[in-house]
Amino acid sequence: MDSDHQLLNSTSPNHSLGLIQRLWARAPLAWFLLGAFWFVYLQVFILPFVPISFWADQSTYLLNARRMLDGQVIYRDFFQFTPPGTESVYFGLFRLFGPRSWIPDGMLLLLGVSLVGLITMISEKLINGASCFLPGLLFLVIPFQSLLDGTHHWYSTVAVMAALAVVIENRSVFRLAAAGTLCGLATCFTQSRGLVAVLGLAVVLLWERRCLQRLFRRKGWPATIPGLHHRFRCEVLSREWFNTWRVYMADAPSLHSISALLQLPGFLFIHALLPLVYVLFFARYWRAGRAEPQGPWDKLMLVNLL
Repeated sequence: MDSDHQLLNSTSPNHSLGLIQRLWARAPLAWFLLGAFWFVYLQVFILPFVPISFWADQSTYLLNARRMLDGQVIYRDFFQFTPPGTESVYFGLFRLFGPRSWIPDGMLLLLGVSLVGLITMISEKLINGASCFLPGLLFLVIPFQSLLDGTHHWYSTVAVMAALAVVIENRSVFRLAAAGTLCGLATCFTQSRGLVAVLGLAVVLLWERRCLQRLFRRKGWPATIPGLHHRFRCEVLSREWFNTWRVYMADAPSLHSISALLQLPGFLFIHALLPLVYVLFFARYWRAGRAEPQGPWDKLMLVNLL
């Protein structure tokens, strides 16, 4: 009877709820990422595992990777204005699994979960309590959900966010080297993002007045890339409007349908918050930096500059 009573208590709703609470207390980030996984999964797959395949610009990189699989060489046999990182990822996956339709959707799933995880890991260093999950949640349900397109933008962003996560706690020589490597990896996807991230990190080091001499190391660049001068023209000299400041506030939702109107608040929220948050931070630092020197200004400065 005692054993039956204990078994009954162990399977009661209160006991199950207590078990869930204990598991949540031990691994909240893991549970949060599990929820993010299923949120993105249901955006890109029909249960159980049928890819939806509604690619936009991602199709360009998939086609380029397929051309590489057929023996063509990027910058020599076909044009591309970005570095070959995105094509190389898809080319490697095509070589490994064949040109399967689930690959781009699976990579979107990986990108979304990785970005949410990195954002939350960084937020945990700055925000106490459950509020640290809010930035990742906002990212997941507004910008990422509205741009399910596995192009160079997301890949380079993952690399830069990983670099930020590496150095946000401290800027040791090893961490700086790792962050520099990740910024270099970002440059393999988007030529401007990794460079700007390194410049932002350099400004942080100047601001902290330490470790500057350890930042730069002379490196040799491989000269075996096919058509290097063509690549320079494609990547550096490109002046398409979407590679300039004019892309800001572009692609606004149409106002001719209810579904588009529902996207308008998120669009305005992103485009208003993105520049405003940096202005507000520097205004706050200018007023309170000296009065509250014990604040985590080094971490906040790193996030805002990088």
